[in-house]
Amino acid sequence: MAVFSAQPVIEIAPEFAAERALKVAPATLLDLIVARVRMALQSEAGPARSALEARLAGPDGAARSRATEAFGLSATAIDLLDLACALAADPSLGEAYSAAQGAPQRVCPTENLARRLFGHADRSDEPVWRAGMPLAVWGLLVPIARAAGEPDAFEADPRIVDWLRGVVGLDAALVGRARLIEAQPPFAAWPVAATARDAVRATDSGNPARVVVAAAPGSGRATFAAAVAAALNRRALAVDPAGIEDVPDLLMRARRLARLADLILVWRHQDGLQLRAHPAAAPLEFVTTGPRGRIAPIDGTTDLAVPLPGPDRDERRELWRRLIAVAATWPSASVDALSSRPGIVAGDIVAVARSAPSGPEQAIDRLRARARAALGDTARALTPRLRWDDMVLPAPTREALEEIAFEAGARLRLLAEPEPGRLFARNGGLAALFSGRRNISARPRRT
Repeated sequence: MAVFSAQPVIEIAPEFAAERALKVAPATLLDLIVARVRMALQSEAGPARSALEARLAGPDGAARSRATEAFGLSATAIDLLDLACALAADPSLGEAYSAAQGAPQRVCPTENLARRLFGHADRSDEPVWRAGMPLAVWGLLVPIARAAGEPDAFEADPRIVDWLRGVVGLDAALVGRARLIEAQPPFAAWPVAATARDAVRATDSGNPARVVVAAAPGSGRATFAAAVAAALNRRALAVDPAGIEDVPDLLMRARRLARLADLILVWRHQDGLQLRAHPAAAPLEFVTTGPRGRIAPIDGTTDLAVPLPGPDRDERRELWRRLIAVAATWPSASVDALSSRPGIVAGDIVAVARSAPSGPEQAIDRLRARARAALGDTARALTPRLRWDDMVLPAPTREALEEIAFEAGARLRLLAEPEPGRLFARNGGLAALFSGRRNISARPRRT
């Protein structure tokens, strides 16, 4: 009898297609689990059973052992999980399960079946699947609908079955929200080594640590997290919870994947998002937020705040030339002007480079278009139409305006330098207050 999963079955996400949980042939581990279940159903003992158990405890069963350790599963919980995963791999076992339970309708595993088949009958009072216990908290087993008077029965979550097949798959809730971040060469000012060192020190204390990376969107916050993960010989998985309704479910599935595949999660913070402590986070996670973003603390979690500095002018110049091949032929002064523009983050350069500008003028136009789009309805950028010679002003007023214009231009060039940019706020704009008496004679007269 075929048993259908209550969880959505999805295709393996492309970025995970090549990921393997084990360096063994696909389905080998599931074959061993199915064989173990069949031996238990036939009450088979002896050398063959012992040899099989030894294989499962050795390298061939590494994925199963990792799940056991990652989620803190008891021996009885592993037995129940084996029964459910074996049924997913070989639905014909449903008939054997019903025969072993003496009820034709009981084609799915139950706690009592696991206890009886694997010698835990003396633990009949020990719960296996309860709210708050690992199999339930991490969604490894899914309870199925049952008739009144029937015991709880379960089926395996498809992703844990994938894991035992040697494939890392995405839950439906993570599709379109989770992506692996490829490690890139970090900018010189990024504190990659220091953050990795602080993270190790914090997690060695026994408490989970959370690195809060504060910077403007597009500054490379997730790329920085990937660089720190690479320094720790790990990979980073970015998760964007924007618009999700069931945040606790997303939290569980992302953290479950991180525990299984040894990934470091990078959460993109949203206003009002609550990254709860339950289910337990992996020892290290990242949260990215804006320069003034505030993240609610979690009891028992150590927060490490990292204000992320941007690239200096030389690094921005190198980024322009690396991402746009034809930029090598652009005049140096034009590339310098692009590299010195204030408020430009690495993400802006990447976005403009993808549009393949034909020259520096077009690159500047596209930077301006991005800046205007970012303003939305909060402000409007004014395009000047008048030149100095178009304005008729008193000499003192003209001189004051020229000083303001000079300071505005010099300020941009000054803040583009590494040391002044470090000492003075880059986002502190130049403000001028214009005041004066209204020309009474200019009022329209009534006739």
